[in-house]
Amino acid sequence: MNEDKRVAGDAADDARWPPSRIARQAAVLAEAVETVETAVAARQPADETVNRFFRERRALGARDRRMISGLVFALWRWRGWCGAPGQRLGAVLGVAHRLECGAGDPPAAVKILPGGTPLPPPPEGEVQGLDERRLWVSKHWKPDAQIEDLVPSWVLAALAVPPNADPVEWRRRWIASIQQRPPLWLRATDRNGAAFARRMEALGMAAETPFARLPAAVRVPSPVPMPELERALGPAFEIQDVASQAVGAWCDPQPGEQWWDACVGAGGKALDLAARTGGRADIFGTDVRPSALNEARRRIRRLDAKGIRLALHDARRALPGSPLFDGVLVDAPCTGTGTWGRAPDARWRASPEDLAEAVALQRAILAAAAAAVKPGGRLVYAVCSLTRAETDEVTSEFTRQHPQFEPEPGLHPMREDPEPQPALWVWPWMGPGTGMYAMRWRRRGV
Repeated sequence: MNEDKRVAGDAADDARWPPSRIARQAAVLAEAVETVETAVAARQPADETVNRFFRERRALGARDRRMISGLVFALWRWRGWCGAPGQRLGAVLGVAHRLECGAGDPPAAVKILPGGTPLPPPPEGEVQGLDERRLWVSKHWKPDAQIEDLVPSWVLAALAVPPNADPVEWRRRWIASIQQRPPLWLRATDRNGAAFARRMEALGMAAETPFARLPAAVRVPSPVPMPELERALGPAFEIQDVASQAVGAWCDPQPGEQWWDACVGAGGKALDLAARTGGRADIFGTDVRPSALNEARRRIRRLDAKGIRLALHDARRALPGSPLFDGVLVDAPCTGTGTWGRAPDARWRASPEDLAEAVALQRAILAAAAAAVKPGGRLVYAVCSLTRAETDEVTSEFTRQHPQFEPEPGLHPMREDPEPQPALWVWPWMGPGTGMYAMRWRRRGV
């Protein structure tokens, strides 16, 4: 059962609950919305805030948690159409629920919140697409709603658009893609995704391996109980979006090579690089955030992964001793526009000032990382963002300023094109999943 249908089912169940139970649920829901509103206004991620909210309220059952998180994230995903809560919280959440699920009444708790009755009528029949939702919300809630209202206006001008694409249609396609939460993606740690998918299917869990060039990538189209999967199959998988796995393929590390993952974060790409070489490469990961390194260490221990070392380091500066590597991956900090399908609140936290700061940081890290590449070695730049400034403009400027680095095209891991691509573009609808961009160069010389 997908998340939308499950939430709709919970709404039907709510009708059988006693009024006191629904009132308590409504109070907690209102508190959760207010808590997340305050956190996002302070530029804190909604998912971390929701998780903390639940940890502080352990008495909440699974159904309550599912309902609360579903409505909170629906509110942020559809914020451009349903608006800020204000004093009409019930109506706003009711609109967000119907936009998220396509039809049907919201949970009973929503109806007793301020403004919850009467709600706009539900759509007639199943609502299939973004334009049908736009027509419904224009008729019943926000007159003349536009698809472009669903993202901040600054990003529309900043978004990269292929030269042969119609800009308006391309931007709308991107917006439509981030209005749906992508499926879960796993990476089979033994690189045999087909075998892992069969093991999942034997447990009654659907799984798919759609990309021949990414044999470890497993798409999970429906929610699965992750603790049960871990107990049944052990550390045979990692949660990793397909776009991140595509970057690993773009790096193409080889056994015996030395790689520097300059912005290792929680370690997902470093673990992928190590797995691609069968643990026979030396992967050195650095990050400026101790918390990220702690999470990377936990994941390395879980998999008992070999060949990965970690250290605290600011990638804008040269490494102590100025070592040289066969490959350097710069998975740079960015505005994260490619992640807005999974983190709908992030689009309302980002700003043009964030974009300018990210570009300056990306240029500094890329320049410092280039100095650590051996002659004949490879440099890979990646961002989970799709703005022109963070993609083409950063890499074009680097190529102009560093003639010793030659762009190296490659085969797209998620397409069957026989011709190498000059850069890796992963748009959210391709997985579906996160949006990603990557560029790679070879350093001239031997």
